[in-house]
Amino acid sequence: MPERQVIVFENRPRWAPALQREFVESGIRVRACRTAQALLSLATACRDHSDSFVAIIDFEVGPATCLPLPARLAEFSPQGVIALGTAETDVLEPSLRELGVTSYHPASIESRRLAHECQRILNSQHG
Repeated sequence: MPERQVIVFENRPRWAPALQREFVESGIRVRACRTAQALLSLATACRDHSDSFVAIIDFEVGPATCLPLPARLAEFSPQGVIALGTAETDVLEPSLRELGVTSYHPASIESRRLAHECQRILNSQHG
Protein backbone atom coordinates (compact mmCIF):
# COMPACT_ATOMS: atom_id res chain seq x y z
CA MET A 1 0.00 0.00 0.00
CA PRO A 2 1.45 3.39 -0.94
CA GLU A 3 2.68 5.57 1.89
CA ARG A 4 2.75 9.32 2.38
CA GLN A 5 6.25 10.54 3.14
CA VAL A 6 8.14 13.69 3.97
CA ILE A 7 11.81 13.59 2.98
CA VAL A 8 13.94 16.14 4.81
CA PHE A 9 17.34 17.13 3.42
CA GLU A 10 19.26 18.79 6.23
CA ASN A 11 22.82 18.79 7.53
CA ARG A 12 21.92 18.19 11.17
CA PRO A 13 18.89 16.68 12.92
CA ARG A 14 16.47 19.55 13.33
CA TRP A 15 13.43 19.35 11.10
CA ALA A 16 13.12 15.60 10.72
CA PRO A 17 12.83 14.89 14.47
CA ALA A 18 10.43 17.81 14.92
CA LEU A 19 8.23 16.60 12.06
CA GLN A 20 8.33 13.02 13.35
CA ARG A 21 6.86 14.32 16.61
CA GLU A 22 4.19 16.30 14.72
CA PHE A 23 3.22 13.30 12.57
CA VAL A 24 3.38 10.61 15.25
CA GLU A 25 -0.26 9.56 14.75
CA SER A 26 -0.86 10.70 11.17
CA GLY A 27 0.50 7.81 9.15
CA ILE A 28 2.96 10.17 7.43
CA ARG A 29 6.50 8.81 7.44
CA VAL A 30 9.39 11.26 7.88
CA ARG A 31 12.76 10.34 6.38
CA ALA A 32 15.95 12.33 6.96
CA CYS A 33 18.94 12.50 4.66
CA ARG A 34 22.25 14.36 4.79
CA THR A 35 23.43 14.14 1.16
CA ALA A 36 21.92 15.08 -2.17
CA GLN A 37 22.45 11.52 -3.37
CA ALA A 38 20.52 10.15 -0.39
CA LEU A 39 17.67 12.57 -1.14
CA LEU A 40 17.49 11.38 -4.73
CA SER A 41 17.67 7.73 -3.61
CA LEU A 42 14.73 8.24 -1.25
CA ALA A 43 12.80 10.00 -4.03
CA THR A 44 13.54 7.06 -6.33
CA ALA A 45 12.20 4.65 -3.71
CA CYS A 46 9.02 6.72 -3.35
CA ARG A 47 8.48 6.70 -7.11
CA ASP A 48 9.16 2.96 -7.34
CA HIS A 49 6.63 2.22 -4.56
CA SER A 50 4.06 4.78 -5.78
CA ASP A 51 4.42 6.67 -2.50
CA SER A 52 3.38 10.30 -2.45
CA PHE A 53 6.01 12.58 -0.96
CA VAL A 54 6.99 16.10 -0.10
CA ALA A 55 10.67 17.03 -0.17
CA ILE A 56 11.99 19.63 2.25
CA ILE A 57 15.32 21.23 1.37
CA ASP A 58 17.05 23.11 4.17
CA PHE A 59 19.25 25.71 2.52
CA GLU A 60 21.47 25.84 5.59
CA VAL A 61 23.16 22.87 3.90
CA GLY A 62 24.47 25.39 1.37
CA PRO A 63 23.05 27.04 -1.74
CA ALA A 64 25.54 25.39 -4.10
CA THR A 65 24.35 21.95 -2.98
CA CYS A 66 20.66 22.85 -2.75
CA LEU A 67 20.03 24.94 -5.87
CA PRO A 68 20.07 22.03 -8.36
CA LEU A 69 17.82 19.81 -6.24
CA PRO A 70 14.33 21.12 -7.10
CA ALA A 71 14.92 20.53 -10.81
CA ARG A 72 16.48 17.12 -10.16
CA LEU A 73 13.51 16.12 -7.97
CA ALA A 74 11.01 16.98 -10.72
CA GLU A 75 11.58 13.65 -12.47
CA PHE A 76 10.27 11.89 -9.34
CA SER A 77 6.97 13.82 -9.30
CA PRO A 78 6.95 15.02 -5.70
CA GLN A 79 3.66 16.43 -4.46
CA GLY A 80 5.62 19.43 -3.25
CA VAL A 81 9.13 20.79 -2.77
CA ILE A 82 9.51 23.08 0.24
CA ALA A 83 12.61 25.23 0.59
CA LEU A 84 13.65 26.46 4.01
CA GLY A 85 15.72 29.54 3.33
CA THR A 86 18.28 31.62 5.07
CA ALA A 87 18.64 35.39 5.07
CA GLU A 88 21.12 34.97 2.22
CA THR A 89 18.76 32.88 0.08
CA ASP A 90 15.62 34.97 0.53
CA VAL A 91 16.47 36.94 -2.63
CA LEU A 92 16.47 33.65 -4.56
CA GLU A 93 12.84 32.80 -3.80
CA PRO A 94 11.49 33.76 -7.28
CA SER A 95 14.23 31.77 -9.00
CA LEU A 96 13.65 28.80 -6.71
CA ARG A 97 9.97 28.77 -7.64
CA GLU A 98 10.96 28.70 -11.32
CA LEU A 99 13.20 25.71 -10.54
CA GLY A 100 10.32 23.75 -8.99
CA VAL A 101 10.04 24.88 -5.37
CA THR A 102 6.34 24.98 -4.53
CA SER A 103 6.72 26.68 -1.16
CA TYR A 104 9.42 28.85 0.40
CA HIS A 105 9.73 29.65 4.11
CA PRO A 106 12.37 31.15 6.36
CA ALA A 107 14.16 28.58 8.51
CA SER A 108 12.50 30.25 11.50
CA ILE A 109 9.13 28.67 10.60
CA GLU A 110 7.53 26.78 13.46
CA SER A 111 7.60 23.00 13.04
CA ARG A 112 3.82 22.89 13.56
CA ARG A 113 3.27 25.23 10.59
CA LEU A 114 5.69 23.24 8.45
CA ALA A 115 3.93 20.00 9.38
CA HIS A 116 0.56 21.54 8.56
CA GLU A 117 1.82 22.58 5.13
CA CYS A 118 3.23 19.13 4.40
CA GLN A 119 -0.03 17.52 5.46
CA ARG A 120 -2.06 19.95 3.34
CA ILE A 121 0.06 19.16 0.27
CA LEU A 122 -0.10 15.41 0.81
CA ASN A 123 -3.84 15.47 1.52
CA SER A 124 -4.53 17.42 -1.66
CA GLN A 125 -3.03 14.52 -3.63
CA HIS A 126 -4.30 11.68 -1.45
CA GLY A 127 -7.77 10.21 -1.85
